[in-house]
Amino acid sequence: MIQKHKKTSLQWLGIGLLITFLFPVACKKPTEEVAQKKEYTGKGKEIFNNKGCVACHDFSGTDKPTGPSLKGVTKRVSVEWLQKWLKNPDEVKKTDKYAQELDKKFPTSNMVNLGLTDQEINDIIDYLKWMDTEGSVAADFKPLSPEEFERAKKNLF
Repeated sequence: MIQKHKKTSLQWLGIGLLITFLFPVACKKPTEEVAQKKEYTGKGKEIFNNKGCVACHDFSGTDKPTGPSLKGVTKRVSVEWLQKWLKNPDEVKKTDKYAQELDKKFPTSNMVNLGLTDQEINDIIDYLKWMDTEGSVAADFKPLSPEEFERAKKNLF
C-alpha cells in the first residue's frame, strides 16, 4: 500500500518563503533604464559615416572583402596605434607587422589617408570604443541610407 506524504508545517513554511522571496526576484523585469540601450552622443559616428569608413568596414564581427570588421578593434590594438593608423596608414605600413598583415589579408583594398584632423581621429576612436563596450551588437548596425552613402562616397573619392 502506497502512503501519501504529508507536508509538515516547517516544509510549508520553507515553500512559502521561497515563493515569497525568490519568485519575485527571479521573475523581475529589467528596469527601463537597464533595458534601454544608450545612444551614442559624440561626433565620431557622424565622422565615421561621412568620411566613408562604412564603405569598407562594419561592426558585424565578420570581415568584408574590402576591410576588417571593426568589432573589438579597440581591444585588438592600442589607442596610440589607431591614432597613428588613422593619421597616416602608409607610414604605419612601412614598419608595423600588424598593418602589413592587414595589407596582405585585403590585397584589393588599401586603407587610405582620409586627411583627418587630430580631433576627428580622437572622435572616431571614441566611437569605436563605444561600439566595443556599449554599442557593439551586429544587429544594431544600420548601414547608411543611399543619400548618406553618396555623400560619404563624394568625401572619400
